[in-house]
Order: sequence, then structure tokens, then C-alpha cells
Amino acid sequence: MTAHYFRILLTVFTFSLFTFNSYAQKDYIVTRLKDTIWCKVKNINRSLVEIQEGNKKETSEYPPHQISAVYVAKDTAFFKSMNPSGKQPLFLKLLERGTITLYTTPEKEPYSTPNMHYVIAMGMPMGGTGGGSVTDYYAEKAGQPLTKIKTNDPWKSKKKLTHAFLTLLQDKPIIASRYEERDDFDYKKIRQIVQEYNNTN
Repeated sequence: MTAHYFRILLTVFTFSLFTFNSYAQKDYIVTRLKDTIWCKVKNINRSLVEIQEGNKKETSEYPPHQISAVYVAKDTAFFKSMNPSGKQPLFLKLLERGTITLYTTPEKEPYSTPNMHYVIAMGMPMGGTGGGSVTDYYAEKAGQPLTKIKTNDPWKSKKKLTHAFLTLLQDKPIIASRYEERDDFDYKKIRQIVQEYNNTN
């Protein structure tokens, strides 16, 4: 009886472990109703996530206002639906977690130069259109709203965003004082500073 009972327990444990490992290797999304959907994330950008469930051939798309979180297993990447400055929610990728939590947009968003808009508006294809792609960094600190702190959009004020970032560091003056004369930071440096801040008592 004992041996039989042990075999049953072993079978249940093995099945549970297999099931856990299967799910642990899968992507998932979490709905606003806190339901977890195990799936394959086919694509994610700031405005939607596209998933494929089980053996289904078709895919489904969800906007950020329907989804609270997304996990992509192969990249060990976690995304949250966030509302920067009261605007429409976006999917943002988690980079650093701590007193200051750092996020980035999951893809580079195209932008156009004003000259291109002018040429189109005037109906004069005068040649030479400008453009590029934008990556934004956002930071969240306890008790404070989500704040944009970095962009490579050439038409946005770098100084204003740098000031917003440095404001988050002010409760650790030693760290803040080392960077307060800077007008801009690259993405790698911002991440290093956030890591330093979070690891300093």
C-alpha cells in the first residue's frame, strides 16, 4: 500500500514538474482581469501585442488598455502597460527594477523631420526627406508619476528630460552631484546611473 501510494505521488510530482517546466518556457500575457494566457508572443510594440495561443494558426492582437503585463521567454523580457503623463497607455519594457524602475519603449518608433511634413503639405516633392527612429526611456519612483527621461527624437528638449532624470537622484546627493552639470546622457549611462542609485544605501 505504501509503495503504491509512493508511486502515485511520484507520478503526480513528475507530471506537475513537467507542466511547470512547460509553462516556465512559454510566453504569457496578463489581462486587466488578472487572467494569465499562456501563448507565443509574435510581436510587441508600444501600441499592441500579437499572440498565438496553443495550436491555433490565427493570431490575436491586444492593445495596452486590455493587457497589464507581457512576458517573452526567449528574451527573458517583461513588459508592462503604463500611462506616461496621463496619456494613452503604452507597452514599456522593464530594464531595471528598484527604488527607481527603468523602462524603455519596446521598439524604435519612426519619426519624420518637419521639412518632410512641409513638403507633403505644400504638395511640392522637392527631394530629400528626413527621418529616423525614436527610443524613449521612462523612469518610475515610489510616490511619483512615470516620467520620460530620455529620447533621441531630435525635436524634443534633451535638457528638460535630463533635468527630470536628475530630479529623481536628489535624495542621494553624492550621486546627483556627480552628474548635475551634464546636459544629456546616452542610454547606457542612464542605465548605469540607475543601477548605481538602486545599489547605494
